[in-house]
Amino acid sequence: NINVDILNEMRNILCSAINWTAIHYEM
Repeated sequence: NINVDILNEMRNILCSAINWTAIHYEM
C-alpha cells in the first residue's frame, strides 16, 4: 500500500529528526 509506505517514511524521518535534535541539545 502506497499510503502506508509514505506514513512509514515520514515516521522514520520524524524519529530521525527527534533523535538528532536530542543528541544535538545533549551537548
